[in-house]
Amino acid sequence: MNRPSRRKLAAFTFPALAVALMLSGCVSSPAADDDSSQTAESASPQADPSPSESTADDDTGDSDGNDGNTQNSGETTPPPVQPQPPAQTPTQSPVATPSPSPSVKTPTINVISQRCVSGRLTLTMTANYDSSYRKGIRSIVVERPNEYNALIDADASWLGPETGQGNQWTVQPAGSRQQRFKDTLHITVSADGGAKKIIDTAITANC
Repeated sequence: MNRPSRRKLAAFTFPALAVALMLSGCVSSPAADDDSSQTAESASPQADPSPSESTADDDTGDSDGNDGNTQNSGETTPPPVQPQPPAQTPTQSPVATPSPSPSVKTPTINVISQRCVSGRLTLTMTANYDSSYRKGIRSIVVERPNEYNALIDADASWLGPETGQGNQWTVQPAGSRQQRFKDTLHITVSADGGAKKIIDTAITANC
């Protein structure tokens, strides 16, 4: 049996190796690309949380936790507050209310008639204060204003216990219409104890 020579073997072997190498290079090239991309990705720096931030977060958490522990451990439950009885208002003695003073009694006066007697005005009046002598009336003064509005007075006279109820008085005021005296009268009644009553009345008689 004839064996190929070394030259022939060499000529056959080198092309075969070259083909094999080329094939192996084609097959392994994607892997190389993948490896390179992976290598590039692994080589790129990733954003990691900075140590200061993580440390700050850790410190904050620790501080919060410590604060909570400190507050819980330092607080003490206060004793229950006992209700206080309401303050008692001192009892005040009732103030004595002064009794109302009796109303001051005043005399009464009424003109019961006006007439002209010999050209002069004549009045008849009744006056009362109490049940004593002259019904408690001391005096009656009748004043009539003249043309200058000056009051000209005249004293009334008591008609005695037999006239009426013992309470009638009569008077002839000063002046007349002919003398230009006014047609009004100012009457002042004085009673026992200093009580007084003053009234004004119009003259209806023609004198």
